[in-house]
Amino acid sequence: MTLADRTWQDREIRFDISVLSLKPIDGETIICRRSRVEDSKGNTSISGVLMVTNLRIIWHSEKNTRSNISIGNGCVKVITSSMAERKNRETALGMNEVLYIVCRYGEAKFEFIFSSQYQTATEIYQIAQETMSMYSRTSILRQVRLRSSSIFTDSLVLASNEEIICFVEGTWNVTAEQVLTFLSSSQ
Repeated sequence: MTLADRTWQDREIRFDISVLSLKPIDGETIICRRSRVEDSKGNTSISGVLMVTNLRIIWHSEKNTRSNISIGNGCVKVITSSMAERKNRETALGMNEVLYIVCRYGEAKFEFIFSSQYQTATEIYQIAQETMSMYSRTSILRQVRLRSSSIFTDSLVLASNEEIICFVEGTWNVTAEQVLTFLSSSQ
């Protein structure tokens, strides 16, 4: 399995994944978190948590985290927010801000609608839109940082046709002020 295969979070849409897969990976940062958000399209009337990270948008049920969605930022084609009328079965409950996300993954097209049980959720929706904008502008840096790392779980990941020539013990990593074993390509 290559490093690119292990870094799926920003390139895929996944439903009902393990709780472990919901946790941020190295290089992923939770930017904003909001509770009492409903997945109005798929899990109506179920209160959940909406998280925006630098790689994806995650929603999970507050009561059952196995009911969840992970939307990779690379799949998002359109993201907008607007006001909509919030209703229960009998009566209108007033206006509410909703987040609309249109995605494409493979040949499939997905539409997600998230609504907050609070009157307004402007902050998290605005952050989600800004994050998508930043994500689209930083693709080259992200490819280098996420997918070309040479260290995975404290082990060196070798590229194809790459081999270790020698180890150099006691080398300092000046930025982290720690002693490392450094790989050298001396002849």
